[in-house]
This record gives sequence, C-alpha cells and structure tokens, in this order.
Amino acid sequence: MDYRNNFENDKSLIVYGHYMKNKTMFGQLENYTDEVFFKENNLVEINYKVQTYTYEIFSVYTADLINRDYLSIHFNNNDEFKYSLNYIT
Repeated sequence: MDYRNNFENDKSLIVYGHYMKNKTMFGQLENYTDEVFFKENNLVEINYKVQTYTYEIFSVYTADLINRDYLSIHFNNNDEFKYSLNYIT
C-alpha cells in the first residue's frame, strides 16, 4: 500500500504489486480487461492488521507512467473525488 495512505480513512487506496513475467504474482490482473473474467472475479480481499476487508472491483485502469493522476489519494471534497473516479473509469 502507498505510504501516504491511511487504510481506515482514505477513499482511494493505492496497492502496489510486483508483476512477474511468469505470472506467479499479480499475473491475473491483465485478465480484468476481459468482461467475463471481470464479472466472475469482481471481489478482492485485503488483510489489514487482524481483519479481512472485502472490496468490489468496479473499474480497471492501466496507469500511464508519465501521467500520474492515479496517484491522487487525498481529496478536498466529494466533487474532487468524483472527478478522479470519472477520470479512471
């Protein structure tokens, strides 16, 4: 998780993973561009401290390394948050 995130309070979490060419770690991520796979695998679990949290995946976004808009995690108001969601969905 991004060092700037507060897991319990932030509306947007950035989770980093190491993609390996043999797809043993995070290799399934590229499958989310397939609609059938997306619908059948739309939940993700995150273990944090002693609790498991379940989230529904509602969008897939391929990040552009030059344009770092995906790095926004803190928003001044709900309008800024909605704008950010619209950008990545």
